[in-house]
Amino acid sequence: MVVEKCNNREGVTQKLLSLFCEKVDECLKTKELVKFAVATGNTYSGFLKRLHEMDIPFNKIDLFVVDEYAGIDYDDERSCTIDLCRDLKYIEMFHQTFFFNAESYLEQLKKMNAKLDDDPLDIILLGIGNDGHFAFCNRSEEYSKKDTYAIVHFTNSDIAKQVEYGWFSSREMVPKEGITITKYGVLKSGTVILSGFQKEKEKILKMILADNVPKEMAIYDIIQRNDVILVSD
Repeated sequence: MVVEKCNNREGVTQKLLSLFCEKVDECLKTKELVKFAVATGNTYSGFLKRLHEMDIPFNKIDLFVVDEYAGIDYDDERSCTIDLCRDLKYIEMFHQTFFFNAESYLEQLKKMNAKLDDDPLDIILLGIGNDGHFAFCNRSEEYSKKDTYAIVHFTNSDIAKQVEYGWFSSREMVPKEGITITKYGVLKSGTVILSGFQKEKEKILKMILADNVPKEMAIYDIIQRNDVILVSD
C-alpha cells in the first residue's frame, strides 16, 4: 500500500485532486475514455467541489457512483447520489454519467455489469467506515459473485446504522436493499484510492496503518493490493 499523509483536510483534497489528474492522464495514453467511480459523503466533498477547476478533458471521463439505495431515484433527497450532484458544480461536463433510477435500477445494474465485465473501472475513490465497510459492502464474505455491482439486502444492523449515521430519521424509512460496488469490482479495477479524515475515521486508519485489519472486515482484501493508495491527514 502507498500511504500519502497530509497535514490537514485541505492537504488531503489537494493530494486527491493531484492524484486524480495524474491517473486520468495515464489512462488516456492508452484509452479513449476513463471510467471513474467515486464515493459520496463528507470524505470526498472537498475534492468534488473543486474538481471542475482541474485542467483535464472531462468529456473523456465516464462517471459512476459506488452505491445507491435500491428503488430511489438518483435526484431524490434520500439518495446517495444527490450529494455528489450538489458537490459537482458541472455534472454535465462528463462524457456520460451512470446513476440509478427507481424504476429501472435492475435493468441498469445488468447493463453496467455487462459494460464493466471486460473493461473494468479505471479509477475508484472509496471511503472507509470505522467498521471496515466500503460502499454498502459491510462484510468480507459478501459479494463473491463475479459482478462489479450487486444488490445487497440490508440486515437489521445495517438499517440501524443508516439511522445512526443520520441518513434516515427512522428504521421504517430505510430501503430494504441497496446497490453496491463489490469487492470483486474493486479488486479488478485499475487505480484504487482510499481516503478518510482522522477526526471521523481514526479507528480504521490506525488499524490499516498498523496492518491490523481483521480478515472479516470488508476492506481487508482491498488493502492487500500493493498499489492501493491511502490518503489521510
